[in-house]
Amino acid sequence: MKKILSIVLILTLALPLWGCTTNNSDNNNNLKVSKNEFMLDTMITITLYGTEDDSAIDEIFKVISELEKKLSIHEEDSELDFIRNNAGIGPVEVSEDTLEVFEKSIEYSTLSGGLFDITSAPLISLWAIGTDEQHIPSADEIKSALELIDYGKIVINHENSTIFIKDRNMYANLGAIAKGYIADQAAKKARELEVDSAILNLGGNVLLIGSKPDGNAFKVGIQDPDVTRGGYMGIIEGSNLSIVTSGDYERYFIEDGVKYHHILNPHTGYPAENNIKSVSIITNNSFDGDALSTSILLMGLEKGLEFIEKTKNTEAIFITKDNEIILSKGIGDSFQLTSEYYTYKN
Repeated sequence: MKKILSIVLILTLALPLWGCTTNNSDNNNNLKVSKNEFMLDTMITITLYGTEDDSAIDEIFKVISELEKKLSIHEEDSELDFIRNNAGIGPVEVSEDTLEVFEKSIEYSTLSGGLFDITSAPLISLWAIGTDEQHIPSADEIKSALELIDYGKIVINHENSTIFIKDRNMYANLGAIAKGYIADQAAKKARELEVDSAILNLGGNVLLIGSKPDGNAFKVGIQDPDVTRGGYMGIIEGSNLSIVTSGDYERYFIEDGVKYHHILNPHTGYPAENNIKSVSIITNNSFDGDALSTSILLMGLEKGLEFIEKTKNTEAIFITKDNEIILSKGIGDSFQLTSEYYTYKN
C-alpha cells in the first residue's frame, strides 16, 4: 500500500506508542482508548473517545485485516493475486469489496484522463521506489512497462462477480485507493458498534468519526513536507471527515542530485513533474479522498484545483515547491496555517 510514512498528525490528544491503553477519568470527555497495529504496510492507530471500553477496537482491526488479505498486492493468494495469475487466461470470481474497488478505480481513471491507473503496477514494480531494489530504469524498460498499462483492458462482469485483465503480463496495484476503501469499511464497522467519537489513522489516511465528546471538532495537523516526520505546517478542524495527503516526500531516492519520488505518471513512465509538493484532500469519505490525492497531484496545480472546485463536498490544501499554500474555496476558516515558512498564494 502507498503512503508508508505517516503524513498526518493527530493533535487532539497524544497517541500511545504500542498496545492498548486507557485514560481513567470520571469525566467521559477525558476518556479514551487507543491501539496500534502494523498492517497495510504501515502503522495503524485506532482511538476511541469518551469511553474506556476497548472491545470495539479488535473488531475494527479484524475488518482491516480481512480486507488486506483480499486487496493487497503483497498478500499471497489475495484476490488481487488471483486476478494477476489469471490475466490473459480467464475471469476470476471476487468479493463485492474487490468489485467496488476496481469499479471506483476505473471511474477515477476516466475522470483523470488515465493519470490514475491501477494497471500501472508493472511500472511501480520496475522503479521499486521505497525498496532495496529502487533504481532509475532504462528507457527501454520504461517503454515495455508502459505497454502494459491500460485500464481499458479490465473487464468487470457484475452478473458473475468476476474481474478479468485481458493481457497476460498486465496486473493491478491498488495502493493508491485500497487504503481509502478499507478506512471507510473500518469506520462503518465502528458505527455499527455504536462508536460515535473516534479517529482512525491508517498510516496517514485519517478518518474522523463524529466530533470530540465535548462537542468540539477534532484538530488534525497536516504534515510539513520539509520537516522530519512529525512536523506539521497547519491544522484543519473538522468532524465526520476524511483527510488524505499525497506528496513527493513520502517515498523517494536521490541520484546525481535528482529526486525521484513514488508518484509515477503512467503516460510518461517517470515521477510526476509539477509544482506540487503535497496535496491534502478533505472529503466525506476516504475512498474518494485516496484516489483524488494521487489523481490531483498528477494533474498539477492548475488542473487539479479546477477539478476540486467542480467536485461536490471536496476541498484541498496544496503546498507548492515555492512554499506557497493554495486552498480550495470551500475550506474557509477550518484551516489554520501555523508555520512561518509558508505563505498563502495571492
